[in-house]
Amino acid sequence: MKTETIQAQSAPEKVVKQILKNLETGEMKQGDKLPTQEKLGEIFGVGRSSIREAMNALAIMGYLDITAGKGTFISDNIPTPKSTISQTSLFNDDTNFHNLMEIRELLECYAVEQAAKKAEDEDLALLKKTINKLDRCVIEIENFLKEDLAFHIAISKAAKIPEIGKIIEMIHRTINKETTVSLTTSKSVKVTKAVETARHIYHTIISGEGAKAARYMRNHLSTVDEAIKKL
Repeated sequence: MKTETIQAQSAPEKVVKQILKNLETGEMKQGDKLPTQEKLGEIFGVGRSSIREAMNALAIMGYLDITAGKGTFISDNIPTPKSTISQTSLFNDDTNFHNLMEIRELLECYAVEQAAKKAEDEDLALLKKTINKLDRCVIEIENFLKEDLAFHIAISKAAKIPEIGKIIEMIHRTINKETTVSLTTSKSVKVTKAVETARHIYHTIISGEGAKAARYMRNHLSTVDEAIKKL
């Protein structure tokens, strides 16, 4: 793996850029397994926390698959130039993250209210599966953002409006590719609180309480919104 010595300042961002560069040059390929976080820290000359934040960011961007007990792999379906152009056409360098969060809140609250009305057994089964994975993120913090996105997409499917899920995914990736590397998930995103509110959302969807589910959704999204406001 080709690397350059990285200065302490903005180390996670530089790790991300170096790995993306290695993907572009073919130094790293789809399906490749990355060394352990400790070994990567030695290779890049940075601390383990910087490596962890960089891995989280790359996972959110779709470049890595992190599997507990197995390791970290280059995704088999890394973002293509076409998908990058499509996303850029909607959200460019002038995009205001706070506006994106407001748009996401409107869409998410509407979706969860519709899910409470329209969710079928298979939708609830998928939601339960995503909740179970989120529960494990209290311990496996590095997987939180990935599993949280899956939870929100499952809600849009339960609402019978999968298009909302696609928009939410673009907003999610746009926000997190810029902010994840500057946030320490375990401290800033408050994973335990986010998982707890997600569980409340799930139960209120089951009980058909759309308005209450929307209130829990606002609380859930606030954990990310509060972190972004500090940037």
